[in-house]
Amino acid sequence: MACKYIKKYDIKRYDIYDHLLAYSMKFYGIDKIVTLNKADFEKYDFIKEIIAPSAARGTLFEKTVP
Repeated sequence: MACKYIKKYDIKRYDIYDHLLAYSMKFYGIDKIVTLNKADFEKYDFIKEIIAPSAARGTLFEKTVP
């Protein structure tokens, strides 16, 4: 199923891992991601919020990850 989006999002050789992660997020209804590579996920219209790790400090994210 994820393969039908490869042309839509112009997935290149090493982009496949980000694509599979993004598609898994879509499948499970997750619309937020914390990442160092914001540009890699901006093309996905179903991801509503892309958070830099520095912006995640003091949030639930930091409290659940040791």
